[in-house]
Amino acid sequence: MGARYYAKLYAEYFRLHLKALAQFRADLALVIAGAVVRDGAALLFLGIIFGRIPALAGWSLNELLLAYGLLVAGGYLGSIFLNSAHILSWYVQTGRYDVLLIRPVPPLFQLIGEQPINITFIGNFLVGVGTVGVALARLALPFQGWWLLYFPAVLLSGALQPIPKVAGVVNLGHGYAYRRDCGTHHAAGRVDDLARG
Repeated sequence: MGARYYAKLYAEYFRLHLKALAQFRADLALVIAGAVVRDGAALLFLGIIFGRIPALAGWSLNELLLAYGLLVAGGYLGSIFLNSAHILSWYVQTGRYDVLLIRPVPPLFQLIGEQPINITFIGNFLVGVGTVGVALARLALPFQGWWLLYFPAVLLSGALQPIPKVAGVVNLGHGYAYRRDCGTHHAAGRVDDLARG
């Protein structure tokens, strides 16, 4: 099984995932809208702060918006496609990790392939890109040719941040002593599992 086989298999995983998302369009729209509202609240908070003060440690509102937008867009771009490390605990807790082990494809590839897109972060990414656009327009900087290399490099470096988490999945091996530290919001969301016994 070479690279061509895995590329075709990933494309099939991707196609099936998009097909499943298309069945629940309203849910998809609500998830994206919720992410936009959450990041919009952070932007509103910045606006309120800068409504009172003209600069913060020498940074103007638009300069902070540019930095925030680059951070958000790059960070969530990687999370859209590489969110597998966060769902590993669910596979282990529900016993589905065993299913990944008996298939002829490596478990990490299946883990990435079974959820190739995390729709939760699409809205966050769009807010980041929009914030960068608004900040650049408000700063009224003359266009520089090096931006064509810089902005994709920043997005790519931010997108690669989840890779150490995914690599941690490989280091996990096939052990089942996976411990997940979580807050009360996660425990409250699992009450129905506890009730079932």
